[in-house]
Amino acid sequence: DDHIHQRSLWFDHGDVNGVSFWAESDGSGTIEHLEYLTLDAGDQATITTRNAWRAPDATVTCEDVRQMIFGADATTRWIDFRITVKAVQPQVVFGDTKEGSFGVRVASAMPVDEKAGGRIVNSDGLTDADAWGKRAAWVDYAGPVDGQTVGIAILNHPASFRYPTYWHVRDYGLMTSNPFGLSFFEGQGHDGTHVIPAGANLTFRHRILIHAGDAATGDVRDQYLNWAFAPAPTIVE
Repeated sequence: DDHIHQRSLWFDHGDVNGVSFWAESDGSGTIEHLEYLTLDAGDQATITTRNAWRAPDATVTCEDVRQMIFGADATTRWIDFRITVKAVQPQVVFGDTKEGSFGVRVASAMPVDEKAGGRIVNSDGLTDADAWGKRAAWVDYAGPVDGQTVGIAILNHPASFRYPTYWHVRDYGLMTSNPFGLSFFEGQGHDGTHVIPAGANLTFRHRILIHAGDAATGDVRDQYLNWAFAPAPTIVE
């Protein structure tokens, strides 16, 4: 109820050529699915899509190709994301704002603010509000769901733009990787704005890791190391 645009997980940004693709209010941009490039239900199911970022006047600002590879073992589930944004306009400016970019909203029982055992922890051991605005290789959000402690982590790959990313992660249940909001995270005199020239692109790589228990029980640190430094998978552009 508090942030109606924060649902499930997403990739967008709050300032692209002056347009918010983060909000869902009047004057916001929209991201339109154009086509599937891959639909593979093999051992590691893969979905690849092409999408258009449209300003309120329907002008396409940029496009992205999103590849999602799904995996599981006995105790965890994961989705690997590779997202490549390509400029369509003469230049595409990802502005400096905390409202972005690759994120998840956790289940309503899990937030730290619920005071039911929810906890945020990042790869440097910072917890809860102290993890906000810090750079880290990963952040985990764990808490109670239906009487069990479970967690969801976002892992940031070393090949991703501006690794290690900054984190816009809140006690009320929001967790996003945001490499652009430097003036918010570092303070006055810093600017995270990035310009993508026409025809150029920008790539983001993350893993969503869903696990039993907290970050320690879910072995998030080792899961991260095993993923981040493994041989790169074959990518369909």
